[in-house]
Amino acid sequence: MLVPFHEPRNERVRSNDGYADPLGRFLLGSMTDFGLGPFQPEGGLFLFTKDSAQELLPGLTIPNGIGWSPDHRTMYFTHSPTRELFAFDYDPASGAMSNRRVHYHHASGPAEPDGLRVDVEGHVWQAFYGEGMVLRIDGRTGGILARVKIPTRNATCVQFVGEDLYITTAADEDGTDEESRKMGGAIFKVHVGVRGMDLFKFRM
Repeated sequence: MLVPFHEPRNERVRSNDGYADPLGRFLLGSMTDFGLGPFQPEGGLFLFTKDSAQELLPGLTIPNGIGWSPDHRTMYFTHSPTRELFAFDYDPASGAMSNRRVHYHHASGPAEPDGLRVDVEGHVWQAFYGEGMVLRIDGRTGGILARVKIPTRNATCVQFVGEDLYITTAADEDGTDEESRKMGGAIFKVHVGVRGMDLFKFRM
């Protein structure tokens, strides 16, 4: 069954990151498409089941990474342009989200948070676009536990394979550093000594 994405239809908007939740539903963000002028708060966060669609959070500009704590009682969500990682109370029985709050705000540099994954100890590994790094953020306090530096500016997302962290990057065509421009678009592997949470499967 086809379900509407944006209603009324907005030709300026495209989808961005999406993730299945612990109940097998699909969460997907939307944003202004590249090349259509400045980004505007015309995107949102949508919830899809096999036969329905619901907008959970309207008025977003660039929604990004989503993850859950090991006990499934906290959901993390990144909004890139405000440089905020949010946390929500998440009901693992119903999937209801509540008590939205800022878990981490990146005020110490120019980077925007992008994709993320959560490890089995409950901490968030957040990629940062613009500073060439991934931060391990405490899932309870929001403090920085570790920093992984890479030789190019635009880290986009991370994924665990065993205790290795794979980091994807985007091109750095406008950068002033020659090495960063050369390495933009590469994938990096770092041994971090902790495993990631298993990803959830969408229920058809």
